[in-house]
Amino acid sequence: MEAANPCWTNIFIHRRRSSSSSVHFNHAEKRSSGWATLTGVLLSIKPKYASEIIGGQKKFEFRKRPPRRVRNRRAYIYATAPVKRVVASFVIDGIVSNSPKVLWRDFGPAAGIDESSFFEYFGERKCGFAIRIGSLTVFKKPVAPEDLGERLVAPQSFRYVDDVQEERLESLGGLR
Repeated sequence: MEAANPCWTNIFIHRRRSSSSSVHFNHAEKRSSGWATLTGVLLSIKPKYASEIIGGQKKFEFRKRPPRRVRNRRAYIYATAPVKRVVASFVIDGIVSNSPKVLWRDFGPAAGIDESSFFEYFGERKCGFAIRIGSLTVFKKPVAPEDLGERLVAPQSFRYVDDVQEERLESLGGLR
């Protein structure tokens, strides 16, 4: 018999927008130009793994803590040094929480990472998070974070982006 999930109940951002989920993910932050809605998340990902996501080998991005305030379920891939650019975006198809052992068992073949690196990343943590990578869009022109203005710096793990930054990302990336 399998042990109970040591983490919170599986998180899943449903495709269908109910009134409760849209309220839950409708967050805003104060900017110098007024209030902006936090709509997406910028994920820092090593270039090797960013390439595997773009190539379709990596179907899940693993995190020690998940983004929670993503209104439109869009994640932007910031490839870390030496690339230092936002190279693509994807729809967050869901987020699953469980022990690293169970996450590896369930998603290892689509993890795009070897088993020893996976367990080294999680260390002694009892909970981990698997972000399911949905529809992917590769930028025609990679975007430097400083090009987005507002003193946006690359995140250590992730940071939220607002609707204005998202529009600018897509425009600079050659998607609009």
